[in-house]
Amino acid sequence: MTASGGALGLTIDAATGAISGTPTAAGDYAVNLSVTDSLGNTVSGGTALTVTPAAAALAAIPSHYQPVKAINQAEKPKNTKKK
Repeated sequence: MTASGGALGLTIDAATGAISGTPTAAGDYAVNLSVTDSLGNTVSGGTALTVTPAAAALAAIPSHYQPVKAINQAEKPKNTKKK
């Protein structure tokens, strides 16, 4: 299998056809593929690949912050049995 075109930063594994990597820019890309079987028969074709921008990262909340209790929420008394 061979491939041409596509987004920069992506590669295709000739044995498995898996596309991997990290694209360097969002956009629409034309991809041309060519596959040859064990008998020498070749099939070629093209398709489009669309890379969308990455979602904005969420800010991490530092672990030293504790959840805030709701206003007027009373704590339940602990069960204190006398012996």
